This record gives sequence, structure tokens and C-alpha cells, in this order.
Amino acid sequence: MAKLARQWTALDKAAISMLTRARDTDPRSLSYRQMAKIVGMTPSRLSGMFLQTMAPPTLDEFVDLCLLFGLRPSTALDKAMQEAAESASPAGERRPVLSVSPADTVPSADDDAPLSNEEIMAMAANKDPNRGLEAETPRD
Repeated sequence: MAKLARQWTALDKAAISMLTRARDTDPRSLSYRQMAKIVGMTPSRLSGMFLQTMAPPTLDEFVDLCLLFGLRPSTALDKAMQEAAESASPAGERRPVLSVSPADTVPSADDDAPLSNEEIMAMAANKDPNRGLEAETPRD
């Protein structure tokens, strides 16, 4: 169990704000109990998220709620990131939202290159919990 509760970030607040607007405009007017049955959460967890009194939503919870309200999760996350970037932090300064550039995600040719026997042995020796005992074992 976590020792410290997760703190609400600007992105968390923007995401739950977007979900709150979607819930308020949803023609079904679902209660927390009805939503809980559909998405597999407890009504108290949903209430705590929407009121921001419990931990922020996990990615799974965010995606489930987006799908419940007919939002595309990737688009909703993009909008929440934009909204969070435009909001001010409690200290008054703007908090940057980091993005991943396509260049950061392109694998290089070296990433999948096979390891040499020497590299494999060095990696195994560094991770082996019995390396001290094996070093003392006499060889044939």
C-alpha cells in the first residue's frame, strides 16, 4: 500500500473537470451508483474523484469514464493536457506540460542489436545474487 496519497496535479484536475462537464451534459443523467455498475468502480470512488476528495483517477479509470460518456480517450487526454498547460499552479507560475517528440520514440538500430557473449555474461554476473558464492567455487 502506498505510504503517501497521490496528489492532484493540474493535469488531474483538468481531466476530471472535462469528465465532470461530460457527465453534466450526458442525457442519461447517471447517478454514481449507475456509473459504478457500468464501469466497475464503487460509487464512493466515483464521488471522491468528481469531488476531488480522494486520489486522482488512474489511467484505466479515466479511459473507462471517457468511454462511458462517449469521449475518445486520446482526444480527451490531449485537451486535458492543453487545459492543464494553460492553468496556473498554486504559486502563480505556469507549469509546463512535457510532451514527447516523435524523435524520442523512434528506436535506433542499436536498441535491438543482439548482445555479444561477453555482454551477456557481464550482465548476468552483475545481476546474479549468488555471484559471490560462484566466484569462490573452484573450477574444473
